[in-house]
Amino acid sequence: MSQKVKHGEPVGISIPKVTVPCGIRSSQKLLVIYTFCAFPFPLFQKPEGSFVGDKWGEIDTRFAFCAIASLCLTGHLKPGHPPPAKAKRGSETSVGSRVPGVDLDKTANYLVRCQNLDGGFSTRPGSESHAGQAYCVIGAMALLGQLRRLDTERAAWWLAERQLPSGGLNGRPEKQPDVCYSW
Repeated sequence: MSQKVKHGEPVGISIPKVTVPCGIRSSQKLLVIYTFCAFPFPLFQKPEGSFVGDKWGEIDTRFAFCAIASLCLTGHLKPGHPPPAKAKRGSETSVGSRVPGVDLDKTANYLVRCQNLDGGFSTRPGSESHAGQAYCVIGAMALLGQLRRLDTERAAWWLAERQLPSGGLNGRPEKQPDVCYSW
């Protein structure tokens, strides 16, 4: 089995190319996915809960979303795992994961800190709000079963403000509409 990985590309984009013979069973395919997706996660997680996307250490909520989605796809995390009933917005709760060395509680706490006062979400705490980051944070928190920890009313307001009089959508305030934000 040969593989080539382009170094320096973000984790969510750089996927090893694996040659798999025809007729291989699904469980064997999942084992290959598990080997390439699950084991490196502890290497990409930073102490505060974020994930890096390259060897230079760039952190971004995209990488956290990719890690969480991959854990769900490989069966290491149950999507939307119900949180404990006592949890309230902003409180810390246990998410759980079956991947040693990955602390999804820290990731959830990190993602909560990426919500800005304007209701939007940024690549890291304190950065500019962007619609793409809203997708990543809201999606990741939904997969973690932690949406209640976000201020969804402010997020909904911020997202609604992305629609311009022309009907188009922008990714940030004061920017032109772009069809890429239509999703």
